[in-house]
Amino acid sequence: MPAKKPTVADAQLILELYELRREPEMRKARDWCTQQFFPSSRDEVMKLLFDIGSDHNRYLRQFLSYYEMVASFVNRGVLSRDLLEDSVHEHMNVYAKLKPYLKDLREATGFPEFLQLTERLIEQSSTGRRRMAIMQKRIAERMAAAKKAGA
Repeated sequence: MPAKKPTVADAQLILELYELRREPEMRKARDWCTQQFFPSSRDEVMKLLFDIGSDHNRYLRQFLSYYEMVASFVNRGVLSRDLLEDSVHEHMNVYAKLKPYLKDLREATGFPEFLQLTERLIEQSSTGRRRMAIMQKRIAERMAAAKKAGA
């Protein structure tokens, strides 16, 4: 499918989405999900998903639902993929961390649609796939360094 030509409305939506990212609780969620959340197993993610009421559960759900909404806008042609890819990358960070466990998470939760919008957003784009490879490498390096420091 050809890329949707960006419009002024797309630019306005990007700016509105940026403003939502600046909301204090969203900032906490973004910081935790991108800088502190490094799951090492499906079970670790499952424990977090069912730790209802905890800050980390709330942060992950807020982050994922926000980016599933954004992915829906792009996937349905409401928002230009190019503008989003030009300005936002953090959804790739968390998707890269969860990707190894997605199949198992979908089965274990009984929610086959879990993260499918974000997955489609990233995997159906050559830019998304290229950036994902970079993100996966960075995350693996960071996890290895953390493991070595903890040893």
